[in-house]
Amino acid sequence: LQQVNLSHNHLIGRIPKSLSYLHEVESLDLSYNSLNGSIPVGLLELHPLEVFSVAYNNLFGRVPDFKG
Repeated sequence: LQQVNLSHNHLIGRIPKSLSYLHEVESLDLSYNSLNGSIPVGLLELHPLEVFSVAYNNLFGRVPDFKG
């Protein structure tokens, strides 16, 4: 699984920490939902991740430094 597009899916709540188990994902799009909270630090471990979009959600807190 290299691309995950969950944009416009009416997702509500926090970004699941379980997304950090997608070790081969290169693109993760969670935009245009009703996600809140902060970005899980575990997503920092997704080293092949090149595209990460959480635009148009209700997130807050520090944005982790992605060094993939």
